[in-house]
Amino acid sequence: MKTVKLREDEKRMLVESCEREVKGRFKVKALCLTDIVDLESHGGRYFEVLVVLDKYPLISSFSFKTVNAHYVSYVMVDSKFFEADVQKGLLGEMFSEKITFFYIPLINEGYLKGLELELKKRLIKEQVTRLAIEYPELYREFLIKPEYFIYDIIFQRCRFTPYILWKFSRLMKAVGVEKIKEGFFKAAQPLIKSGLLSTHDGYLKIVRSPLANGVKIKDRFADYLKSTTQILIRHGLGALQDSSTAFFQAVKLGKLPELLSFIDKLNLLVEDPQNYIFIPTAKGLSSLSETFSMSSLLRKILPDGYGKIVAVEKLGGILNSVYLIRFEQNGLSEKVVVKKFNDWVGFKWFPLALWALGTKNFAVLGRTRLGREYSSNKYLYERGFPVPRIVYVNLREKLLVSEFIEGTPLTDIIKPLLSENGGEGLQFLRQAGKIVALAHKNGVTLGDCKPENFIVSEKGGVYFVDLEQATFDEDHSWDIAEFLYYSGHYLEPFKPADKIDPLTTEFLSGYLEEGGRIKAVREASSLKFIKTFSFFTPPHVISRIANICKNYG
Repeated sequence: MKTVKLREDEKRMLVESCEREVKGRFKVKALCLTDIVDLESHGGRYFEVLVVLDKYPLISSFSFKTVNAHYVSYVMVDSKFFEADVQKGLLGEMFSEKITFFYIPLINEGYLKGLELELKKRLIKEQVTRLAIEYPELYREFLIKPEYFIYDIIFQRCRFTPYILWKFSRLMKAVGVEKIKEGFFKAAQPLIKSGLLSTHDGYLKIVRSPLANGVKIKDRFADYLKSTTQILIRHGLGALQDSSTAFFQAVKLGKLPELLSFIDKLNLLVEDPQNYIFIPTAKGLSSLSETFSMSSLLRKILPDGYGKIVAVEKLGGILNSVYLIRFEQNGLSEKVVVKKFNDWVGFKWFPLALWALGTKNFAVLGRTRLGREYSSNKYLYERGFPVPRIVYVNLREKLLVSEFIEGTPLTDIIKPLLSENGGEGLQFLRQAGKIVALAHKNGVTLGDCKPENFIVSEKGGVYFVDLEQATFDEDHSWDIAEFLYYSGHYLEPFKPADKIDPLTTEFLSGYLEEGGRIKAVREASSLKFIKTFSFFTPPHVISRIANICKNYG
């Protein structure tokens, strides 16, 4: 196995360059290398270093410098806030994440190692707590491989910061999952001694309930998120720079194609952590992975009339449990989509809550989201709105079965339109605008109005396929802002911002043509939306879209 090696002269160079960067103004409490990339065409290397400073007034900052033949990224953070991020996730683990999987200590190794174990212990305890909440009758039977804790962290984070998966995949090749697993197993030892966990033939078991004194963990998470996000907003969004600057780092390092390829294939590359949780059965250990149980569940609950299930395929993103099921009966084939509405307790709420803080309230309970999907779909379908037809609902299992719309996601049309050579299909942006306006005229806010939730059917019609966040209210500017600003993040870095103009104006033209209100268009340019979507979309693109909305009509 190849290992990550840092030469002694490189260590000295990083320590000395850090001292020059700090210029003696602050005491360096700890310094460590958190990423390293060999630059084949350059002859040098890229280093990312985490600098923990005492009494740093900015809380956090980021800089990128050339040192000799190397590139160095300095991620600076105040020691008190760094420790709080380790102990409580105060900054959404944006800094403590850097000592979760790989780092090489350069200054104050003992301090960093102690915080690493404290961090992993907390993460493991949170993960087993979520398992107890999601599977209250089963969790004591689980046999958990230590790899679960690693992949669960990656699974939760990579949707919102794809760079983490790109970085993790490189480090996995160099460090290896076995080495990372050792750190998590060591961090689990205090939890084993306390009686929360036990070991069983190389597996970990949850011995007792991690839910202390009957406290509702969902409520505790909600309070935690509210206080955390308020702190971040109050001190600015500088802590979000790590993900937004990843694109610029990739460009400088000549790694942009590799990074974009990873993002495009994200759903395929992320391993399901539930592959590492097992339940003993008479026939051996059975994985908790949902993909393997969906067929048997459907055979049990679907009414008569469906034929043999011949294929089950996982669809959608990391936040959803969505499956394409193909039936065969009397020589005919039929496809349906099955969505399982799990509670979002098992998902790190921080990025989602921060993303929409003060702007949009998301439903997180499975039954609530199922209710929204069913009621809004039925209401809009009866009024001629292009949504998939619901064919079956099972409230007990929180499953909804709908027809499968054969076609192309609107994102696959937007990306070529924003590319160097351009593309075809601008008229579908106008259709999307009309669909949003039609929903608004019927008193419905779609809620999750991302372009990926629009499907261009094989016959040329445009369908909207995700209503689990839909509400019967007049929060119409949210839908417009989400569609346009989210579309803007598909524009490659350093491409002219005016490439987004035709898409924006075509969408807005369709929206107003169908009777949408100009007031909602203007409100989409407000600061609260600019703040919200700056996490995804470059500021010059957001500014361009906001100006069009503000002055449109």
